[in-house]
Amino acid sequence: MLTYIESDTLRVGIRHLGAELASLVTIEGNREYIWQADPAIWDGSAPILFPITGVLREGHVLIDDKPCEIPKHGFCRSRNFDLVSQSKSYCKFRTTHDDETLSYYPFEFALEVEFSLSNEGLAVAYTLTNTGSRALLFSIGSHPALMLPSADVSAYELAVDTSEPLTISSVTETGLVEPDTIPLARNQNDAIQLTPSLFNNDALVFIDSPIRAVTLRDLEGNAHWRMHWEHTPHLGIWAKPNAPYVCIEPWQSYADSGTSSINFADKAGIQRLAAGDVSTDGYTIEIVGCE
Repeated sequence: MLTYIESDTLRVGIRHLGAELASLVTIEGNREYIWQADPAIWDGSAPILFPITGVLREGHVLIDDKPCEIPKHGFCRSRNFDLVSQSKSYCKFRTTHDDETLSYYPFEFALEVEFSLSNEGLAVAYTLTNTGSRALLFSIGSHPALMLPSADVSAYELAVDTSEPLTISSVTETGLVEPDTIPLARNQNDAIQLTPSLFNNDALVFIDSPIRAVTLRDLEGNAHWRMHWEHTPHLGIWAKPNAPYVCIEPWQSYADSGTSSINFADKAGIQRLAAGDVSTDGYTIEIVGCE
């Protein structure tokens, strides 16, 4: 089931399963900007990553000294969210803990996801409330897959909003992220060049990154879309090799390394939210030209 909102220039569809952004289309021109979850390539479009990002080294963590198996990227994408509010250009979805989540993630919470559409683009906001009586341990990450204008991957580049040297961390065959630093070269336009083989070794992972905005450009310098966020500290950029989309993924935490602690509270990037407190995060996608 999808819920639709629209502005004068854009229409957005959101799946109730996972509160997942499923479509961002220009009304004039009918151009789609979100990957359409082709299962032959990748069956996602914009999953919400909660309460972890990536994989766990041992397949589980210890919470209250008990092993808890949390799926890769968390459990939001397999949960139906309730639509709690809607207007023409805005909607809000909500999910909470239940007996199932408490069996492997023993925290009480309410997670709301808001979609606010303007003529320029879409803002997605997360509001997490600790509804329990003890500290809530978590992280939230985003994973929207944005379309390239054509299937010629090498015709595009990603401009980032920092002039600092770029370094990435290596990703193992099992999805673990090693916190090393590997230089990432920029092209002649001071951007990250997309190529059919760029993601052969999985995602580009930027730990403690200064990047807060990524813009897709063609090699003539024309911008097509821009995604930005305020303070999320880590970033993944990923696609299936030679696929006509790219995922821009701001993360509060990242996948385990080969030496990560098995204790959930000690994992890199895990956030702590006191009883009754609220945490917010999110991102904005801006469409250039609204073709």
